[in-house]
This record gives sequence, C-alpha cells and structure tokens, in this order.
Amino acid sequence: MEMMTDITLVAAEVLALFCMMLVGVAARLAGILTKDSTRLLSSLLVNVTQPLMILTSMQISYTQERLRTGLFIALLSAGFHVLLSVVARLIYGKVKNSRVMEFGTVFANCAYLGFPVLTVIFGEEGLFYGAFFTLFYNIYIRIYGIYLLTRGGKSSLFKAFVNPGTVASVIGILLFVFSVSLPAPIYTAFSAVGEVTFPLSMIVVGNLVCNQSIVSMLRLRSFAFSAVKLLALPLAALGICLLARADETVTYMCVTMAAMPAGANTAVFSELYTNDSASAASVISISTLLSIGTIPLMIFVTSKALEWIG
Repeated sequence: MEMMTDITLVAAEVLALFCMMLVGVAARLAGILTKDSTRLLSSLLVNVTQPLMILTSMQISYTQERLRTGLFIALLSAGFHVLLSVVARLIYGKVKNSRVMEFGTVFANCAYLGFPVLTVIFGEEGLFYGAFFTLFYNIYIRIYGIYLLTRGGKSSLFKAFVNPGTVASVIGILLFVFSVSLPAPIYTAFSAVGEVTFPLSMIVVGNLVCNQSIVSMLRLRSFAFSAVKLLALPLAALGICLLARADETVTYMCVTMAAMPAGANTAVFSELYTNDSASAASVISISTLLSIGTIPLMIFVTSKALEWIG
C-alpha cells in the first residue's frame, strides 16, 4: 500500500468526522438536540445501527486467510483490552475521581471512529477486521466496564454475552464461514442503516461537547489523559508489535485502535452508573479534537517503523 497516500486519506477522514461533530454542535446550539438526546441516540447506535454495520461488513467472500487473521485479531483484542485495564489502573488507580478516565483509556472509540479509519487503510476488509476486534470489546465493556464505574457493582453476564453487537458479530462470522449471503433487499436495507453509524455517532459526540463550558472542558487532566491515550499507548502498541515481529496487518490494526480517542460509550455508561457525564464529555471532546492530528501521525510513524525494519 502507498502509505503517504493513505496517510493523507486518513487525515481527510478524521477531518470529515470532525466536521460531522460540528454538525452535532450546531444542532445542539440551534435547539434541535437537547442534553437528553445523547442517551436516546446512543441507544440507537449501540442497539441498531452498529450491529447492522458489523453484520453487513462480514458479507465478503470466504478465505481461510481472512478467517485466520480475523480470529487472531479477536484474540489479540482480548489481550489488548486486558493489558489496557492493567495499565489504566497503574496510571489512574490513585488519582481522585478517575473512574471515567480509566474507563475512557480502556474503551476507546474503536467502532465509530476506528472503523472508518480502518476502511481507509485496509479497504473493504477494514470493517471486517474491525468487527472481529470489537467482538471482545462488546463483551468486556459490559463486564469490566460496569465493574470499573461502579467499583465492584454487579454486571449481567447474560447481557454481556447476549447483546446486539456480540450477536451481530457471531451471526456475521457464521454467515461468512458458511458463505451465506443475505438476500439483496435485506442486505441493502441493513447496509443503508449501518452506514448511518459514522455520522450519527459524531453528532452524538458534538452534542456532548455542548454539555459543559469551554473553561471546564479545557482542564489539565483532560489534556494529560489525551497525551497518554493518543500518543503513549499507540507508541507502546507499535513497540510491542515490532518486538513480536507481528505482520503489517496486525501492526496497523493494533496501532490504529490504540490511537483512538475516548469513545462515546464513556459518556453513556458514566451517565448510567456514575452521574459524571460532564467529566466524560470533557475527555471525549478534547481527545477527539486532538486525534485529528495524532491519528495520522501514528499511522505515519507506523509506516516509517515498518519500512525501517524491512
């Protein structure tokens, strides 16, 4: 792949998503969206549009290589998120009122922002690999994520494993393995609804930006969080991949997902379990804004590192 061209496309994609976020800001300022809109729109994203996007992304031709790579990425995602949990606890464990920052470190914007970036890098296989990566994410966020925010509160194992995102991933994998294609009208409908995920998710983030003042949003801890999330973690992921001699696909996947800002789920889950969505909106807003520059930078660094090692 011609990475200089890809880096330009990645930067353009992130900038386009930022513009979508500004649409959310404008809609909020115009009174079209309200503070309470976040929960409803997030529920639509998590339970409808994203699962359909995952399902249709797996409607590609079966090859053993794709299945092998996808399963390896799913396993890699499990280790990646568990490791992030340990790192986040070490960094923020003794910081007062840091549950939101810890949550945002572990559970990044892998789907809403990560998927379109992966599409730029990998083409049609980007969403396919992304669906495998988020398979563990969808389970882990409903187990460890809830435990983290409630500091020991009970989560439902049934909901952790049986939720729209996980079910869509499993069905999609089965259809892929057995080379079963959805009927054309169903695929067209599901695909069209799934494509709403990207713009709608950024509109939600834009709405979140308006939940607090500029002064409260520009807190030092939000910038410190962003430095760790957007620079330190993807560089660490790159280093691990290089030491492990991971192939190019796995390396780009790891660095890209590690470079994602805090996800909108940080605010959704914080509002449900901590009533601290203001802090969540702050880390989401700042990390998303800064990621406009840091994501292309990390892709560029990765390409140069891979060129260097031959």
